[in-house]
Parts: sequence; C-alpha cells; structure tokens
Amino acid sequence: MENKKLNPSREDNIYRLLESVIPDFHKAKKGVNGWMTAKCPLHEDKNPSFSFNLNGGWNCFSGCGKGDAALLAEKLGMDPKPYYTHVLDNNHQGFKPVVTHAPKRSKVIPIKLEYITVQELNEYLDPREYKNNNYALFLKDTFGAKATNELLYKQYIGTWNKPGKFKGAAIFFYIDEQSEICSKKVQQYDRDGNRIKKPKPLTFSEHPKTWKRCLYNERLIALSNKDISIVESEKTANLMSLYRPDNIWLAVGGSGLNATLLEPIIDRNISLYPDQGFYDKWSQFSKENPEYKIEVSKDCEYWFESGEIAKGKDIADYYLNNHNLRYDAEWNQSEYDSIFHN
Repeated sequence: MENKKLNPSREDNIYRLLESVIPDFHKAKKGVNGWMTAKCPLHEDKNPSFSFNLNGGWNCFSGCGKGDAALLAEKLGMDPKPYYTHVLDNNHQGFKPVVTHAPKRSKVIPIKLEYITVQELNEYLDPREYKNNNYALFLKDTFGAKATNELLYKQYIGTWNKPGKFKGAAIFFYIDEQSEICSKKVQQYDRDGNRIKKPKPLTFSEHPKTWKRCLYNERLIALSNKDISIVESEKTANLMSLYRPDNIWLAVGGSGLNATLLEPIIDRNISLYPDQGFYDKWSQFSKENPEYKIEVSKDCEYWFESGEIAKGKDIADYYLNNHNLRYDAEWNQSEYDSIFHN
C-alpha cells in the first residue's frame, strides 16, 4: 500500500508548539537549509544553543538531546501525538513518529572582527567643527564651555563634517573595554538638544561588515572601578556623567538591554535607569539575570509613579528640569577656547 499522510494539520501543530515553547521564537537567528538558533526550552539557556527547523527537527548543543517535535513535546511533559507523522504501510498501522535529524554541528571558525580606524575617529573630532554642531552648542549653553569641552574630549563626541542634511550632526563612537572602535551613531539635534524626528528621524549608524556590539562609553570601565549606571541613550549617558560623576554612565543605544552586552561588567555593581515606559521590562531583565549584580533604580520608580518623569522621558530630563549645573566657562586648551568663547 502506498504511504499516505493522514495528518494534514501536523505542520500547523509543530509551528504552534515551537512558537509557544522556544524563548524569543520570532527573533531566532536564521542559519542554512531552514535551520535556526534560539535559546533552548529544555534548560536555562543564557546563550542560544538550540538548533531547530519548522519541520520539528531540533538539537540542543548543551546536552538536552535531539529529535523531532514529538520528542520535544514529550520532554516538556506535553502530549506528543499531535506532532507524530501518521503513516499507513504494509507492515504498520497507527502512529509512526518520523525523526527529523538535526545537522551535525560544524567546527566553529572564529570570525575576524573589524573595527573603525583611529584615523577615521580623528577625522570627526576636529574641534573647529563644534561651532556647527547643535548638540555641542546645547551642551555649552547648558553646562558652560569648560564642562562641555571636557565632555567632548573624554567621551569622543564628534561632528559629521560632510555636506548634506547630516552636516553638523553629533557622532557617538562605541568603543569597547579594549579601546577598539566598534561602531558609530550619527544623530542630528536642534539647538535645544532635542533629536530631530520630523519629517523623519535624522539618525543612522555605521559599522564594519564583521563587528561586535558594545555599550556606549564601555571604554571607561577600564579606567575606573566606579559603580556602573546604565541608561538607554548616548545623550543621557553624557549628561548624567556631568550631573552625577561618581558613577560611570553607559548606554545601550539601539541594541536594547541584553546579557551579552553586560558581559564585560559582570563583576561590577550595576544600576539601571530605564526610560519611562521601560521600567517593567528592565526590572524583569534584572530578575532573569541573577548572575549580574543589577538593581533597577528606586529613584526612577518613584519619579515614574509620581509623574515627575513623563512617558518617553528619562533621568536626564528630570535633572535638566530640576538642577542648574553650569560650570565656569574658562578652558585651558586654546583650540577649544576659540570655538566656545563666551
């Protein structure tokens, strides 16, 4: 007798199973031949070690085993029958699970990372360009020339000096703890320090083809053993390093908060200062990563609940509205004085 498939809904059942049990299923990293990688649903997986495909084949490289959707369901204490392939042949009638074998794990070949050169960094740090940089001028208006120049100098804030709509935009360089320049973000601001968002956001990021993500200001952790404070935006990290210099202020930028980014600071005390609207998400992250010494700022919780920080705003907005921190405008580097002379 010719083999005949009796369960046309099996593919739908498998998809619903995978979607329901695999953490961040829709963010799984795509590989070759339809295989994807995500965190394993069978153990507490910090780094994705679970390879799977939409036919139900899977393999956990951390030791949980491999097999088909039926076996996965069984290991999770679920009914495996909806995930069997039903086959009728001359020798067998009834359920016959078909195992979709996971591929053998190939030898990992380390990827050679590329970085932005120091020459490119210096190209955008020309102090003569700060007079065209609205973000730098906003800092000078708010904090005075001395503090602004020191901030620009220490945190490598540059200026986009090419013609076009981004000319004069601020450049934030992402430099890791080894002082390697991983990427740069270009953001256009108005004179009041607000990001230009209309008619559309004037921002973009650039990085080499093979690159690594790091925290903004990560290089500073190698220079001090101060406690760490993490915020969302580069601007907030800049401003808070002036308002509260007892901590090192880092930013996640567009990468979002994740455990991989925090690996260089796993042994440090970390305080999180989320934007309004992200408090619950960052609190949940701190609970899910007990290996890190993380706490979410109680100040933020109070400010959010009391309405002192509005939705879409953050700790820097609170300090800008409630603290006047203007330094002496004098500066001891003549090239900066010529630009920010009061």
